[in-house]
Amino acid sequence: MSEFTLLTALNGIKKNLLVTVVLFIVTYWLLPSLNIIDNRYSMKKTINLGTFETPYRIDYLDFSEMHAIVSSPSTAVFLSNNLENGGVAQYTISVNEEKNIVLELKSKNSDAIIKTANLIMERLQEFDESRIQKKIIKIDKSIANNLQILHMIEELTPVKEYLPTNEDIERYASMQKIYDTAYEVDGLNERSINFDGIVRLKIHEADNQKFLAQKKMDLNYEILTLEEVNKTDFKTVSYLFPVSRMDISKYFPNDITFFGISLLVAFFYNLIVLNFLYIKNRRSI
Repeated sequence: MSEFTLLTALNGIKKNLLVTVVLFIVTYWLLPSLNIIDNRYSMKKTINLGTFETPYRIDYLDFSEMHAIVSSPSTAVFLSNNLENGGVAQYTISVNEEKNIVLELKSKNSDAIIKTANLIMERLQEFDESRIQKKIIKIDKSIANNLQILHMIEELTPVKEYLPTNEDIERYASMQKIYDTAYEVDGLNERSINFDGIVRLKIHEADNQKFLAQKKMDLNYEILTLEEVNKTDFKTVSYLFPVSRMDISKYFPNDITFFGISLLVAFFYNLIVLNFLYIKNRRSI
């Protein structure tokens, strides 16, 4: 008769050591392909704030506003209405150590992560788009005002030359005659035409026209600039890189999980062996 001691147990484990190792290796090798554990995926996306063309500043979304939007019940309803039941990934938004805004998504379904990420960005962009449109309305008003001023300037007849023409002499002579008639001096109401005065007036008119011509150029340039700004220079919030399946990684089950399960299988195998040895020892008493 022999007692079941620790030494007996260790000898039993030693005899089955090769089987234990083989069982561990086979289990570790087979587990990933058996798909008996639901896969869990994650993705992190860095978010860029909207950009604007100086000096046309726009009050874009900041982190606190993004966090409020992403965490709001209305966004949850928006996602559930656009995705199938259970198709919404878990999501959180935070600021990392590098001060970057990061959206993290997790799900058992990689497609759910892609769709949720795209819809969340669509939701954020709606807010930036509305603010861009408000700025564009103001810019359009500036364009309209500039066009109105430009139209008024174009209605003025430009003076092309400084030297007075016959028409200029006749016009100023007529004006002088009217003036002299209205204000008689010592009974004289006729004076010689002041050609120097006409030339000075002509130069003054030409200078005004040069100023107006420069103003037209400035207005046309500003209008063109504003129109270009409306087309290209306002960018909404966006991801640093477009959403891609390459961004998705499987975080569970991982190698550590498979190692732990394989170790448990080997452990329970040895437990069964020890139990068998114990029962066999008890029967031999």
